[in-house]
Amino acid sequence: MPGNKMGQHTKEKILEAAKLEFLEKGFEPAKVDDIARRAGITKAMLYYHFNTKENIFNEIVNKVVAEVRQEFRSTMSLADMGNPEQFRNHLKAMATFYYQRQNIIRLVIAEQFSDRNQKNVSQLTVFKDIFELIKDLAGKNPERDEDEFLIRLFFFNALPMLLYASLSDQFCSDFGISPEKCLDVFTDTFTRSFLSSAASTR
Repeated sequence: MPGNKMGQHTKEKILEAAKLEFLEKGFEPAKVDDIARRAGITKAMLYYHFNTKENIFNEIVNKVVAEVRQEFRSTMSLADMGNPEQFRNHLKAMATFYYQRQNIIRLVIAEQFSDRNQKNVSQLTVFKDIFELIKDLAGKNPERDEDEFLIRLFFFNALPMLLYASLSDQFCSDFGISPEKCLDVFTDTFTRSFLSSAASTR
């Protein structure tokens, strides 16, 4: 349908313009007027597609999460959890994938600590479906403590990956370490930690 395609195109323009505004200015300082102007549409048209600036931000985050979920599923399906080298290659692919999206990841992390986020539903809930996917890939185990598994998964696996994507370039620059060596050491250490953690929760 031509109308639907045009509406989707307008929505995508809004999301791209908003992402650039958020990355340049941060969520709070970014203005809806500037987003609309950057997208080449009227403010009324923007509000036709999104009721609030928060809705735009959430849509951007959800799109990133959907991309992560798809990439994780495709790379993880090729990795043998019992084969450290295959799993290491999976981690390297995911670390590179996150790194390529480091700016939006930095924005999401910054929003986690903002005053605005203290009054709203936490953005961390958008990662729930990724956690469920990992649990499915890990297999069902009635003896596993699911709460313990989720805690380990977030604080010792997902969070380090996000921090690596956000900070590794600055770290390498400050300490004169090559990005290649940083990635190798990170994935080697991560592989040992994850496989050890997975074994202890089976």
